[in-house]
Amino acid sequence: VRRQRQMCIRDRISTFFYNSRLLLTEGDGREIIFYTQNDEDTQYLAGDGSGDVLYRLVDETNATTGYKVETSDGSLKIYDIEGKLTTIYMDKDQYENPPTDEGVVIQRINISYNTDGTLSRVDDSYGNYMLFNYLTSANNPTEDQEGISYLAFINAVSYTHLTLPTNSR
Repeated sequence: VRRQRQMCIRDRISTFFYNSRLLLTEGDGREIIFYTQNDEDTQYLAGDGSGDVLYRLVDETNATTGYKVETSDGSLKIYDIEGKLTTIYMDKDQYENPPTDEGVVIQRINISYNTDGTLSRVDDSYGNYMLFNYLTSANNPTEDQEGISYLAFINAVSYTHLTLPTNSR
């Protein structure tokens, strides 16, 4: 499960212009075709037998505003209009009916991108985060490498250890 959560950051959705199908490319390279389930082309069922359901989110003019995927394991993935993964809720019920009890944390992961589409930041509900820093030039770049952003380093910050109970006084 941990590997699945790590890899899904690179998930992408793209539109098929044939029979209203959508393609989800998982972070590990697996491709899942979703088939439309209604006349409005807003609900799709995964063709891989997983039971996952993809919804095309629309505004009042029926223009696409984003996507969400309800997975068979109970989680929910939110994608922006470009098909990039932006939020993962570990429990879709926490998205649909946010808890009102004090102290209950909505378990989610947020993903941010730079204007060039490269990954910028990944953070969770507990204050843990990773920042991704890039360089735009490599040592002795080839012509194909000119101007491409390269991941230089990742800065990971964890606050989880600050919230754990302790017996020290």
